[in-house]
Amino acid sequence: MVLIFMALMLIIVFAAMGVAVDISRALATRSSAQSSLEAAALTAVMELDGSPDGIQRARATALRLAGSLAAVEVTANLVRIRMEVPLEWIVLRSSGKHAAQTAAVQLPLEEVGHGLLPYSVLAHDPSSTDLGLRHGEIYTLRWAAQPSLAAGNVCRGDAGLLDGAFPAPLLLGPADRSLIRRAILDSRQSSPLKIGDAVKGSEGILPLEREALAERVRGDADYTSADYASYIARGRGNGRRIAAAAIHSPGEQPHIAGFGAFFLLPASGYQAEGDQPFCAEFIGSYLQGSTRRGAAGTGFLVARLSR
Repeated sequence: MVLIFMALMLIIVFAAMGVAVDISRALATRSSAQSSLEAAALTAVMELDGSPDGIQRARATALRLAGSLAAVEVTANLVRIRMEVPLEWIVLRSSGKHAAQTAAVQLPLEEVGHGLLPYSVLAHDPSSTDLGLRHGEIYTLRWAAQPSLAAGNVCRGDAGLLDGAFPAPLLLGPADRSLIRRAILDSRQSSPLKIGDAVKGSEGILPLEREALAERVRGDADYTSADYASYIARGRGNGRRIAAAAIHSPGEQPHIAGFGAFFLLPASGYQAEGDQPFCAEFIGSYLQGSTRRGAAGTGFLVARLSR
């Protein structure tokens, strides 16, 4: 009788162990599938840049990484992936499916702690969607000491402003040589900056800033393209010439109205002697970690999972 009882107990124990293994395998399969879908969604959402081509690239990337059986939904700033994952229960001799899904989105930040150039661009209309800036136009990162339409030392996109309405030349952050180089070369901020903050800074060190901007441009694999459209068409750039900067309101007490992405000119554009401004092409929103612009009109965007 005891032997029969022990045999039954062993059967129960082995069966329980088998079920435990099945459950463990199923959980591991689900976890692996979920991680793969999340990685695919995050990679795909980085392709969105506000264009129809960006939506197609995002969809193709999601299908390539998640598999052709995945169901992919792409909107202007979001990628959603759904997929049925097969599960096998060896001990129970059955199978099933797990419905895995995830989504990634480009989210705008109200406060940026790292990633901004130490300059702020003048908003032409703070109440409009793009703050009054036009995609593809050239705007001022750092103003000349004595800007004048007659002198021709005003960036093209700001030429419509009246003489006397130009902001003072300003570097956001302290005038420390090592901090300036880090701020321009690596977009390392001395302090966080959020929408609504007052615009404060220093006069900077102009020759050092010129040198650092030119060095940053030369650090891009495509340092010769004259504009962003050519840069994207060539497809060789590593993103070094795409920089984020604050955009501030006009007036005597300017504040941060938003953020945007700016395409740096060829190095020669920052090496002119005399009282000349630093100009850059406005291209839209900045997407952290991307080699192209983001999906929104303006803003500092980050790719995040959305549950």
